[in-house]
Amino acid sequence: MLVVIALCFLIALFAALLFATSLFLNIQATALKESLAIQESGEYIRRITETERSIKNANTALVSLAKARTETVSAGAIIESVAALVPTGVHLENVSVDAQSDVVSIRGFAQLRDQMLAFAGALSASEYAAPESLKNPDQNLLKEKNFVFELIFTIAGFERQPTKP
Repeated sequence: MLVVIALCFLIALFAALLFATSLFLNIQATALKESLAIQESGEYIRRITETERSIKNANTALVSLAKARTETVSAGAIIESVAALVPTGVHLENVSVDAQSDVVSIRGFAQLRDQMLAFAGALSASEYAAPESLKNPDQNLLKEKNFVFELIFTIAGFERQPTKP
């Protein structure tokens, strides 16, 4: 008889624990459903959607910037390269890079014509000047000393393609 009472007590205890667990899970499920309904229809989802859209737009802009960066040559690198080619006796007054036409214009002064010709030869052989694009519009080659010059060249690999109508 004592065994039956102990067994009934254990069954009652198990039923009470099972009921408490079932009640707890039911309350949790209801709260979760309410929270999900609020999130799906409210401000929270709109903010998340806007954030996702902003991130996608930023990624698109970054991809285009990265592509543009790999397709251009830095003006600083060109000027540094030109400065490294300047021989003794040649002085640069102005170096300009036109980003629209990819043309570099260099104005300067050379003590001797041969120094300017050496500089022009070094420029035309450099990696930045497009083949046969170096021009000397002054054509003041008869003057032997105190030679003022202007050299113009197109940046190698960046000739503009004609636009289609």
